[in-house]
Amino acid sequence: MVLLSYAVGTMTGAFVGAKIAVSDGPARQGLFVTVLMLIAALMNLNAFPHPAWFWSGCIVVIVGSGYFGAQLGGQRAAK
Repeated sequence: MVLLSYAVGTMTGAFVGAKIAVSDGPARQGLFVTVLMLIAALMNLNAFPHPAWFWSGCIVVIVGSGYFGAQLGGQRAAK
């Protein structure tokens, strides 16, 4: 459930960041949110003992869902 919450939170944040980006590049804003979430997760992993599989799973889930959210949010509607 924790990995799911990391995935949903990162994907939603990257999506919203990319969606509200004006002209600075939506992927850049989604990447910014992803990096912030990754830093917060790594701080949490250092603060409390976690198994090794959770470390790798956490990094993969956050990076993957951040990329996916930024790609979805960066798509512009065709006119």
